[in-house]
Parts: sequence; structure tokens; C-alpha cells
Amino acid sequence: GPVKQSVAFNLLKRFRLYADAVLLFIADHAVPFTNNIGERAVRMPKVKQKISGCFRLLSVYLDEFQSMAGTGFYLGDQLLCTRNLWDWGLQNGSLGRLVEIEDTPRLLTNAEGAEIGHAIAWVLWDDGERRPVLESMLDDLELGNAVTVHKAQGSQWRRVIVVLTGSRVLDRTLIYTAMTRAQSQVILVGNPVAAQRAVEELPRAHTRMVGLDSLLDEYMTELALASEAA
Repeated sequence: GPVKQSVAFNLLKRFRLYADAVLLFIADHAVPFTNNIGERAVRMPKVKQKISGCFRLLSVYLDEFQSMAGTGFYLGDQLLCTRNLWDWGLQNGSLGRLVEIEDTPRLLTNAEGAEIGHAIAWVLWDDGERRPVLESMLDDLELGNAVTVHKAQGSQWRRVIVVLTGSRVLDRTLIYTAMTRAQSQVILVGNPVAAQRAVEELPRAHTRMVGLDSLLDEYMTELALASEAA
């Protein structure tokens, strides 16, 4: 069944101290919902920061409207990089925490003094490196409290919480993929009946109905006839 709001909230609140913990979901629809819940789980203990003015939204200036617009990212948010950004040492799946927002964009230069962009914020990534966020990077960042198993393929995190719910796409292959995303700790929560059924049954790929066999038979028949005619 669907993930209850209270369950998602309690999970994220419990693990909010771990910058390297990610929730993996089977269904796409649960991810934005849970990321929103995750924002609240992380920010609720920060009421005093909000009062003191430290509860900050990362904003950018839009020339088209000549005004500032929020990015949806707040100071302290966990962010996920969704594309390989080799020039900045980031990979698809890199996870970090938004630790600083610049009052005004800061000019960045390389070792030769050449301009390489303007930092609007800074993220402490899971490899321990603190890197700048440029406006051009925003399309490659999203809230990183939760992600689908499909999108997590090829990435790994230190801690992974796998939420297993009844779904027609849930099978042992998907569960294996989810569990192997963890480097040191994996936690399974959800529907034990659905999980057991998925593990015991053949993977979906084995029962998928495709027309490949008939196409191959037809091709081989035509090949044989052509050979006889020759």
C-alpha cells in the first residue's frame, strides 16, 4: 500500500543526523512527497534558527522578471546530484548538505586567476569536500532525502533505508538492486508479505511476454528458405 505520511516523517526524523542516509522507494510518486516530508523532519528542530534569521532559502535573480526567485533549497537541506559533473568532482548520486548561502554571488577563479563562475552557495559533499554551487548547476540538483530504486542504479550511499510496498514491479531483482546501493548499512521497512512474495517468485523479466521468440523463428525460417533456393 502507499507509504503513510507519519511513517515517512518518523523515518527521516530518526535518520536526519546522517548526511549519508537515503530512502529508496519503488514508486516514483512517493519520492517528491517524502522529500517534502523530509524537509520538515530536518527543519522542525531548527525553529530557533528561523527566529534568528538563519533559516534561509537559496534564491537566484531572474533577469526576465527582474526579481529574486526561490530555488526550493534551504540552508541545511540534503541535496542529491543527478548528473556527472566531473569538473567539480561530482557524480550522479553524490549526496551533500547545503551548508552556506552567499549574500551575493562570489567570484571564483582557478589557480591561474581565470574566472570560472560565481558561487551562490556551498555544499559539504559525502566525500568530505566542500564545493561551490553555481546557478548553472541547479538543474542537476534535487532534494536528496528520497529517490527511486531505478534512479539509484549505479549509485551507492553509506546508509540506505529501503521502503518495500506492494507493487506490481516489485521483484527480487529490484530488492537486490536496492540493497546493494548500501555500502555499510541497509534497513528494510514496509510490507513483509510483499517482500517475501517478491523474493520467492521469479523475477518479472522471466515472466514478461515478448514476441522475440516468434520473430527469431520467422527469421530462421526465411534464412533456411533462402539457403535452399540458392
